[in-house]
Amino acid sequence: MPPLQQFSSDNGLGTVGNLEMELGRAIPDPIVEHLGHCLLPAIEHPKQTNGLFVDYIALALYAHLVHSYSSARASQTVVRGGLAPWQYRRVTELMAANLDGDVSLTQLAAASGLSASYFTRAFRRSTGVPPHRWLMQRRIDKAKDLLRNSG
Repeated sequence: MPPLQQFSSDNGLGTVGNLEMELGRAIPDPIVEHLGHCLLPAIEHPKQTNGLFVDYIALALYAHLVHSYSSARASQTVVRGGLAPWQYRRVTELMAANLDGDVSLTQLAAASGLSASYFTRAFRRSTGVPPHRWLMQRRIDKAKDLLRNSG
């Protein structure tokens, strides 16, 4: 399934179908421009890139494209709740074991048995922060600990 259609399906939206834009005609879109600027360091230095960050930017881009350029609209169902305790434990252990950021949203979602979009929302609901920010905070905590306790 194409990524936009998968995103739409994961989020309870209708079929994306064709995007409502004229092919071959540039559309000034500041959101796409800013998301692209966010990805420039990742493109310039791929070995130093955090996979969660790139996945999160991709989800933001999908959300913007579906919302702005497609006729798909959200259903009236409201998603409640966060991760179950076993899901939270499994994904936080996986992220803690991969502090270098070499883990993707897809891997985390699969470990919790959820789609990437639903996982991101549930993780944020459970922790108060997105997965990338949670991982960055653990990296900072680890660096502080190493500075405090190393000779």
